[in-house]
Amino acid sequence: QLIFEDISLDGNDHVAGKLVWVTASSGNASGNHLFSRTAFLNAQIGIQFGSNAGTITSADTEYSGCLFRDTTIGVKTINNQSVNHNLHNVSFGGTILIAFHCQLGGDIRWVGGSGTIQTDSTILKIGDESANGALGDNASTVYISGWRFESEDEWPILIDTTEGVGTCTIEAHSISDAQGNQDNSDAPTNGMFQLSAGTSLTVFSSRLSKRFLANLTGSNSRDTRLTLVECILPTLWYQKFTPSFQS
Repeated sequence: QLIFEDISLDGNDHVAGKLVWVTASSGNASGNHLFSRTAFLNAQIGIQFGSNAGTITSADTEYSGCLFRDTTIGVKTINNQSVNHNLHNVSFGGTILIAFHCQLGGDIRWVGGSGTIQTDSTILKIGDESANGALGDNASTVYISGWRFESEDEWPILIDTTEGVGTCTIEAHSISDAQGNQDNSDAPTNGMFQLSAGTSLTVFSSRLSKRFLANLTGSNSRDTRLTLVECILPTLWYQKFTPSFQS
C-alpha cells in the first residue's frame, strides 16, 4: 500500500522517465494505493502501473485532487490486473500527450476532471497495439462524470479506443470540451470520440462542441456503438459547425 499526500514531484524537464512506478513481484500483491493532493510535473510518465502485461495486481488505486502537468503521459497501466482506478477531481494541463492511458487493466471510475490542454491531446486512451491483448470481461467498464477540458489552440480527443482489443463499455455524464476561438479554417482531423470495434459509448447530458464528433470503426463480428442522450451538439452554439460522423 502506497500513500502520497500533499506532495509535489518534479521530473526536472522530463529527465525523469517515471515519477512513480508501482509494480509487484509474484506472490506479493500491490494494491489499495492513495494519491491525495499530489502534483506530478515535468516528466515522461507521472505514474506507471506494472512492468509488463503479466505483472500481478498493482490495482485498487484512488486519486483525489491531484494535478498532472507537462507530463507526456499522466497515468499509464500496462498489466492485466491493474484495475479499479478511482479518480476524483483530477486535473491535467500543459503539454500532455495522453492524460490516462489504460494499455491493459481497466475498470476506471472518473468523477470530476478538468484542465487547459496546450497540445493536441488525448484525455483517455484505452488499449495499445503493442500490448497485443484485451481488456477482458472483468476489466472493461469505464464510468465518467463531470469532465471539463478546454484548449485554446488544439482539439483534444476525449476518448480513444482505436488500439483496443476486446470489448469496452463506457458511460459518460455531464462532460464538456470547451474550446477557444475555432473556425472552419481550423477544422479538426480527429473525432472527439475515436472508437473501435467492440466499444459501446453512451453520453448523457453533455455539451459537445467539436465539429468532428466521432470516428467509429466496426467489424463483421463486433459492433461499435455511440449513443447520445440529451446532449447539446455544435450546431446549437456554433452556426458554422456541423456534426460529422465516419463509420
